[in-house]
This record gives sequence, C-alpha cells and structure tokens, in this order.
Amino acid sequence: WDAHHVHIVCHGYDRNSIPDLQPGLALSPVADTQNDSFAQMGELASLRWRSDLVVLSACDTGLGDLFIGDGMVGLNTVFLAGGAKGMLISRWRVPDESAPGFMNVFYERIVAGEMPVDALASAKRELKKTYSEASHWAVFKYVGIPW
Repeated sequence: WDAHHVHIVCHGYDRNSIPDLQPGLALSPVADTQNDSFAQMGELASLRWRSDLVVLSACDTGLGDLFIGDGMVGLNTVFLAGGAKGMLISRWRVPDESAPGFMNVFYERIVAGEMPVDALASAKRELKKTYSEASHWAVFKYVGIPW
C-alpha cells in the first residue's frame, strides 16, 4: 500500500475474544469456504504499509501480548514494521455512537495541517464536550513517529 492515509473500519479482536486466532481484524461478517474473513497478525505482517498514517477504527486494536525483551507486540507492531509511520489505534471497544464525530474532527484537523498527535488532542477535547466518559474521548491513541 502506498497512500498518505489508510483508514480501516471493521471489527478488531484480540486473543481474549477469539483464543484460537492471532489478534487481527474481522473484515467481513460471514466466512465462506474460500475465505475465513479474518486478517490475522501474521497475514498483515506480510503486507507493506508505506503510509504516513494508518487508522484502525476497530475495537481493541491497541492491545497485544507482552514478550520479555520485545515489550508489547500487537497489530501496531506489524503495521509499523511494514512501513507505516504512525497509527491511530484503540485502547478498548470503540463506541459506535461517538466514533464518527471523533473521526470527523480528527480528519478536519489533519486536513488543516495539524500533526496526528495534535489532531488527536483536538478530537479528544471536542468529543469531551459531548461525552464526559473517557470510554468515548480517550479510546484512541497515536503510536509511531510524529510527522
């Protein structure tokens, strides 16, 4: 992938959700005999993500497994190793009712020229006006290098 921004909206899962699979993304609701509909970490690691920003608007995309010597290894690890400069990932379940508003403000600020970390802070401040619970405005975090 060669794009400035890649935005993926789907369902995310970790080992606690589906123990038999590596953490990953559920890309379609129904599996068929040719496709299991899951993009697991190992599969995503084989792709190149030459992007300034990858946004995973899906639940639990910031979770991972702790390995001694390596630290936390999760979806962000494979995207960053694959060439993404930075990522917006979720700490927990993404609230359906507030995520669209959050993303609108985030991308308005990106288009206005803000760096992702600043756009994230702007979106959090704006969303906090409507949703006081941190589960809404603090769900996303930025990882990677600021550009």
